[in-house]
Amino acid sequence: MSLALHGRCGGIPASIALDGSAARSCVSTSFALAHNLPRNVKQVGDDVEITTQGPIVLPTPGGWYTTTMPIRIGYARVYDVVLGLDWQRVVQPRIDGPVVLDPLDGHVIDRYVQWTRGKHGVWV
Repeated sequence: MSLALHGRCGGIPASIALDGSAARSCVSTSFALAHNLPRNVKQVGDDVEITTQGPIVLPTPGGWYTTTMPIRIGYARVYDVVLGLDWQRVVQPRIDGPVVLDPLDGHVIDRYVQWTRGKHGVWV
């Protein structure tokens, strides 16, 4: 499953893909550098991992998801942000065709992901 959306990353308009074939989410290196997104650097064994916490904002018909989970900065060929299986497992978004739907009432997400109802049910 792959779905192309428009949202925001770090307050900046961004092209976002929900990609069920990507194991991990990422923010494109070129997008992060061009917009000077805040970065966290962590050494994991012999490797260095660079992440950002956005926030990444993804619209729904009645509001929006805001994600502040650490997402690695890496190569993304087409989109500014790719939300992979790691994000999708946490959020469990409901999808209908090309639209990410509002979560069901009472759906608990995660400390890094919130859903907010928009004014008059519209994403602003």
